[in-house]
Amino acid sequence: MKKVILSTGLAIALIASAGAVSTTATPSIHKVYVDGEKANVAAYEINGNNFFKLRDIAAILNGTDAQFEVTWNGAENRIDLTDDKAYTTVGGELETIPAGTQTANLSTAWVYQDGRPASLTGFEINGNNYYKLRDVADAFDFNVTWDGETQRVDIITTESYDDGEESDEPAPPEYNSEYKQAYETLDYDEVNPDYQAQVDAFPGTPVTVSVDLKFFDVINNRYIYPADLELRIVANRANQSNDFDNSFPETTAVKKIKTDSTGHATLTFDIPQTVYEKMRDNKVQFFSIGGRELFSYDGKTYSAGCGLSYYECEAGTVQVSCVERLNLTGANAAR
Repeated sequence: MKKVILSTGLAIALIASAGAVSTTATPSIHKVYVDGEKANVAAYEINGNNFFKLRDIAAILNGTDAQFEVTWNGAENRIDLTDDKAYTTVGGELETIPAGTQTANLSTAWVYQDGRPASLTGFEINGNNYYKLRDVADAFDFNVTWDGETQRVDIITTESYDDGEESDEPAPPEYNSEYKQAYETLDYDEVNPDYQAQVDAFPGTPVTVSVDLKFFDVINNRYIYPADLELRIVANRANQSNDFDNSFPETTAVKKIKTDSTGHATLTFDIPQTVYEKMRDNKVQFFSIGGRELFSYDGKTYSAGCGLSYYECEAGTVQVSCVERLNLTGANAAR
């Protein structure tokens, strides 16, 4: 049985700097093999990880134990992945990518696996969405190995996913087994009791943060004030290579808030003291803020999202990046 990890569908906790909407993507030079056979598939390297189009991964895994289908739901800005179903070619798979460094913007497409939100780190590059290979491997339970000497990535569809980490620490309790329901059952500005229980279980006095949200149109270089915009706040672990991540839940709904009639909102919640210190010392973002869906403002359609850093918590203001959706077609979006 494949593994489903619940998440926001917005991979904004790994953005390089607070409030940023873009990072650098470099064409990967790594060779990729599937069950020992070389695969001619292009990828980008972002923050030390290989990112692929979902349709490209599905294409090279088609017919294996790890095959999955990819479809696009334009009405909901949503990519649907179906486990153990043959992939249907739509055209454009396994294309070459432009040479040179590219700009990678945060992806705002929701990704669902077998009808449930999937935890996949995504960036949009030149109109296509790219996702971290290891996230896909974890979700669909196939293994990925790396040989640094030969610069080779091996996808092994007959083996279960192995993150390569061993720990004697007990596994943290699971919170919000139904991620989406956690938000739907909350009133606006109500903190998720499961999240608060996790905070209270940490040693020390929790740090209460309160930040005013500002919404910035990054394409048109202006502040905007969307009224009645619902936002979801999620607690994420940062890059899993960091040795302190297991002390914090992988993905937990924190609360939902809504802007007022003038487009303003203030976010207030508790952070465990040790986590707050790690946010400060390691410059990581454990929290993400994202719009529930696309929204309209001044005749334009936007998506919204950002990470929340220690420095923004201290300053009391966080800038939510609003990206105008331009020329996003169905087949292109799911690639």
